[in-house]
Amino acid sequence: MKRLVMVGLGPVHLYALYAFARQRVASAQVVWIAPSDKAIIPGQEAACVAGDQTLAAATLDLLPVWRVADVTPLHVSVTALNLQQRRLALSDGQELSYDALSLDLASVIDRDQIAGARHLGLFTQPPEFFLDMVERLIELAQARDLNVVLVGEGAAAFDADGWFDTGDVATIDDYGYMHIT
Repeated sequence: MKRLVMVGLGPVHLYALYAFARQRVASAQVVWIAPSDKAIIPGQEAACVAGDQTLAAATLDLLPVWRVADVTPLHVSVTALNLQQRRLALSDGQELSYDALSLDLASVIDRDQIAGARHLGLFTQPPEFFLDMVERLIELAQARDLNVVLVGEGAAAFDADGWFDTGDVATIDDYGYMHIT
């Protein structure tokens, strides 16, 4: 039997997973490499932070979907890819061979390249870190007022109505930095 390995929980892979749940891939063993059994519904990050949607409502529980789709989830990361041998090296020290490979990874911003971002930024990617951080942010926001700027791409940088998610007026300086006034 052929082995299809899916790496990541990007929007295309989430769509494929639900398609596999509707109609199993009978001709292949499907292995899914993902950091957790949870995923954020694409584009819902800002709605969670703004309080327009609960984190629970914006989170997909993938475990039952993987079961229905007859998919084997692996909670590891890929550390190396050998295209000639069709093998992946995994973070747990194992290797995994594949016949077909699909990569749908979310982009990740290097927090250390933006001054103060590691301590002050709420990054939407990777989603498993966002899930953990937004829960802490919500707890903190219940104790005191907060100003929050999401650092992300696409829909994650905007609120549920399509506006930049601060409501403030901003200018962009010559270096591309945004200054909220």
